Amino acid sequence: MKRTIRLAALAAVLAMALAGALPAAALTFEELAALAEEGDVYAQTVLGHMYRVGDGVPQDDAEAARWFRRAAEQGNAHAQKRLGDMYFNGEGVPQDYAEAVKWYRRAAEQGYAYAQFNLALRYHNSEGVPQDYAEAVKWFRRAAEQGNVHAQNRLGLMYFEGHGVPQDHAEAVKWYRRAAEQGDAYAQSSLGFMYSKGHGVPQDYAEAVRWYRRAAEQGYASAQHSLGFMHDKGHGVPQDYAEAVKWYRRAAEQGYAYAQYNLGLMYSKGHGVPQDYAEAVKWYRRAAEQGGASAQNRLGLMYFEGHGVPQDHVRAHMWFNLAASRLSATEREDRGNAEQNRDIVARLLSPEALARAQRMAREWRPKADAESSFPPPRAAEGGDDTQARVAATQRALARLGYDPGSADGVLGPKTRAAIRAFQADAGLPKDGRLSERLESAVLAALAAAAPKREPARRRSNGRPPAPASASARQATSSPTHTSCVNAPSCASRRRGSSPRATKRPISPCSQGRRAGRSRRSAKGAASARARASWWWATRCAACWLREQTSRPAS
Repeated sequence: MKRTIRLAALAAVLAMALAGALPAAALTFEELAALAEEGDVYAQTVLGHMYRVGDGVPQDDAEAARWFRRAAEQGNAHAQKRLGDMYFNGEGVPQDYAEAVKWYRRAAEQGYAYAQFNLALRYHNSEGVPQDYAEAVKWFRRAAEQGNVHAQNRLGLMYFEGHGVPQDHAEAVKWYRRAAEQGDAYAQSSLGFMYSKGHGVPQDYAEAVRWYRRAAEQGYASAQHSLGFMHDKGHGVPQDYAEAVKWYRRAAEQGYAYAQYNLGLMYSKGHGVPQDYAEAVKWYRRAAEQGGASAQNRLGLMYFEGHGVPQDHVRAHMWFNLAASRLSATEREDRGNAEQNRDIVARLLSPEALARAQRMAREWRPKADAESSFPPPRAAEGGDDTQARVAATQRALARLGYDPGSADGVLGPKTRAAIRAFQADAGLPKDGRLSERLESAVLAALAAAAPKREPARRRSNGRPPAPASASARQATSSPTHTSCVNAPSCASRRRGSSPRATKRPISPCSQGRRAGRSRRSAKGAASARARASWWWATRCAACWLREQTSRPAS
């Protein structure tokens, strides 16, 4: 009878431990250790938990793994899942994805939802098993049907993208809704996106605003930005610039780069706030320093015009150059704008100033937003934003000359091989995994890259050709800046250009006005001004807004 009571107490202790509320006086450590040594599975699991988090004992991953293993071998699903976690992360045991999958599977087959979700992620990301979307969907579904919100979100995303199942936006909405009704902010934001675009449901801006607001009020930065955008454009709510600024600011203060960029636009235009170029520069800079290409282009314009900062054509060229290097080939119009801006400024710089601007671009490195209230929104590997991060890394590696395959957001064998090749060249640990360190190194390499007039031929091992020789590198210090995509246009300054081009840079707007005056036609001048002003006003927002709304969540 006494033994039964102690086992019931241990079961309660385990439940409290898993909830993070282990009472110090429930059982003494000596009693717990004695029961664990006797083979009691609950005591072994609780002891593993205590060592894993350092609760009442020194934190010790190896000891935690030892106790989880003893409980796991007796069939305890929670211990099996925890042991899988330790193998996956290399905590207390050598990192081994296959071994992690083995223990996740044992727990998943007992119906443990968290293990089912983790097993699904391994099939999705090809970690310890061959990539298999259908198998991933199977395990996501089993966990989702038990109410696991992370699995419901993932299953919704699989239906949205058609991975492992036929693409079905209505089914995606169904699973997003189940997670959203449990209060999950990511799902609420995703459901708002589906209503705003009419994917799987009739387009309904008011309903989109309702779901964005529920997520935004929980502090979810992406939803705060989307809610600000709805107020900015008057979608589902009366247009209200002040309310848009309020929500942009909340997301921007969390380090959300899209919101920082849009808040900068509001200050530039005086929408919802007094026009303040210095404040606009502040927010453009915070987004640009995280690697936002459109913010980099806008910041270049501010330096170009001397708005909010002293006029500085060297820094303008640096930011234009960075923006041009980061915009993908699919963003052709925006990339062309950044390249045109860069080349306009390049023709006005001396060879020494141009070389300095190029060096600044090569040495620039992206960094996290240092002034944010919270870290920039970023999930751990396997989190909700992983697929977008993988796709961005694939595009960047392809532009650097590696061969990651198509930019499908899948961390498959080909992408891992390209990552390992880049890591070897960059002096990073060759683990083939997605990480913030890898992403920062890739972005830095993009900024420093010197695109050729002809695409580099890829080697069979996935690496680009070797760097140029010292003499070749010395040749790049000539006024033709090889870090620009369109180097010949910058060389035109040496070949000779019109005297007008060597004075003050001419913006497209002023070009349109001069063209109108030269025709001596009031109608022609008005038309040219209208075309130029429209182009100037919409050039930067397009790719940011397109990228923000191209996925169910950011």
